[in-house]
Amino acid sequence: MKAKQVFFSVLLFGTAGLLLFMYLQAWIEEHHTGKIEKKRDQKGVSGVPRR
Repeated sequence: MKAKQVFFSVLLFGTAGLLLFMYLQAWIEEHHTGKIEKKRDQKGVSGVPRR
């Protein structure tokens, strides 16, 4: 392979990997914080169970 092809391949896969990482990070944070918020709603804001 020519140096130019190697450069563009690395650039392309690096960009695709970065975009995938950002998407997965946002997806995981969204789902993870959603579960935490549901637990907080059940316990109440201060951590004391609601009556």
